[in-house]
Amino acid sequence: MNIFLENVKAFFGNYLLMSAVVAWLMAQIIKIFTGVYRDRHVNLTVLLFSTGGMPSSHSASVLGLTTAAALRDGFGSSTFAISAILSIIVIIDAMGVRYETGKPSKMLNKIV
Repeated sequence: MNIFLENVKAFFGNYLLMSAVVAWLMAQIIKIFTGVYRDRHVNLTVLLFSTGGMPSSHSASVLGLTTAAALRDGFGSSTFAISAILSIIVIIDAMGVRYETGKPSKMLNKIV
């Protein structure tokens, strides 16, 4: 039982992981406010656990990880290099997905 508690403490004490999780959570919470502003009603389940939309929780997570790696280990560390490359890939992919999903919406708006 003592080993389990030590592992739980180590998990929640992981600076890089918690930075990414907090960034994800903040992005999801901001989605609540932007969703209420946009739709004029509250649907917490959809807004907290939905994917897509702005702000991007995927991008926020990897940027939180990258920032934490830079602050803890420095810009010359392997941890920062790996997380920076991961951030670039995730952000470019997120931008591409948003661009591609916007195309049918533009066409639908023209038809309507």
